[in-house]
Amino acid sequence: MKKSVSRVVVAAASVAVLGLATACGGSGDDTASDKKAGAKDASQQSAPLSEAQLKKAALTKTEVKGYQIESVGEKELGGGRGAKADKADCQPIAEMFGTEFTPKPAASVFSGFTNIGAGGKDPDKAFDVSELSLGTLRISAYSEADAKKTVTDLKAAIGACTAGLGITGIDEALKLSGVKPEAAPQLGDDAVAFSAKMLDSEEPGMARFDMVRSGSQLTVVMSFHDVSKKHPKAPEALLKAQVAKVERVAGGK
Repeated sequence: MKKSVSRVVVAAASVAVLGLATACGGSGDDTASDKKAGAKDASQQSAPLSEAQLKKAALTKTEVKGYQIESVGEKELGGGRGAKADKADCQPIAEMFGTEFTPKPAASVFSGFTNIGAGGKDPDKAFDVSELSLGTLRISAYSEADAKKTVTDLKAAIGACTAGLGITGIDEALKLSGVKPEAAPQLGDDAVAFSAKMLDSEEPGMARFDMVRSGSQLTVVMSFHDVSKKHPKAPEALLKAQVAKVERVAGGK
């Protein structure tokens, strides 16, 4: 992961997390039997969380072993910036790279994460770039109907856009190729995941997105990977911890 990756969305996140200016879905089954039991409490709470509750639910700096996490303001991520796809059917994918979403959430909280420092990779020692974990976390509150629609629309877009798409409205135009579903996390009430190769004017990279719905809340992890990764893996411990914390707060715990 190098400068070309950080310019897309994670520039501000990597600055916040690393103090640096540069860095380096398959759909889930809808049946309850394939979901974690812990999602039940959250799904019973259909009201969206407030912004204050989302901030309470956000993971803190060293809450997950091996990761460093920092809160990132929407302004740092280009707040009010709507990514646009060159194909209407692919718009839900494009929006994953921006800060405006359809349907519009009631509130969102963003964080950046990395496994450099804080018990993870030692920044003063050499390590294989393929072991780097870097990206952004988003937790958003919706009406339950809108949360369900967001997941459904993204699943449809992944199926419709395997040939790739172009994205504008962000720092610089971006082209995605090789959009493909990945195994969805077995978390929450519903989930979806996909990966895509990002092409820009300098160097390509791989992005993976994991979206988990817990009642009215969505947890979204955008992780960046070396372009050689055919099926990039989600930062599983981080994703599980964030979903569990959102569900605890939604359950009034």
